[in-house]
Amino acid sequence: MTMAELLAELKPMSIVQDLEFASELLKAAKSKKVIEFGAGAGGWILTMNHLVPDVTFIAVENFSIAFGDDWPKTKASWLLYVHNKAFAVGNDLSVTIMDKDVTEMKFKGEYDAVRFDCLTNMKDITKLIDKVMPHTSETSLFFVDDISPNTCPGRFMAFMEKSLKNELLPVWFGHKEGAWCKNINLRAELQKALCQRFGEKGMRWLEINDSVYPIYLGNDWNKR
Repeated sequence: MTMAELLAELKPMSIVQDLEFASELLKAAKSKKVIEFGAGAGGWILTMNHLVPDVTFIAVENFSIAFGDDWPKTKASWLLYVHNKAFAVGNDLSVTIMDKDVTEMKFKGEYDAVRFDCLTNMKDITKLIDKVMPHTSETSLFFVDDISPNTCPGRFMAFMEKSLKNELLPVWFGHKEGAWCKNINLRAELQKALCQRFGEKGMRWLEINDSVYPIYLGNDWNKR
């Protein structure tokens, strides 16, 4: 199955290049347990499930909010939908769905990766980061969707504020998605993996005030 055929079937609301980078980072970090806030119809989870083997997913979606007309409206219909989609592309799927308002969530256990695809208010996003952070390991990844200024700038600002406080380190910025981590050694390993897969031209230096961060730009920059 080609990538185009896969995306046509699974319908992730992501740019194909961002999906490729995200899957490479999950592989490099050896992530096994991933939680997504704002899972929608499960397109990102289904795509990562196809591209990265042996991952267990936890999806969080607030079904009291109506988004896509063709999206599942209940936990039961969501599970039926995603398992049928996974089967259609030849995959098994290990996933749990939670019908929750993320601002009211309480966390248990530990996650290898967290994906933020909900909330727009910087204050709310920061609170969610702080709540989930104790439930992540030193090798956890933080994916953030819609980080471009014309989509959800509050997400980018919240995570960069954490970077300025040295609580999180930027790893990769794509077309509309990015990734952060907590560990400087892990960041080096992840960026090395991106260079090996996509080429070294994507490496740049991000300068903010007196801080300088190595960052991989996974967009047209790495073609220059």
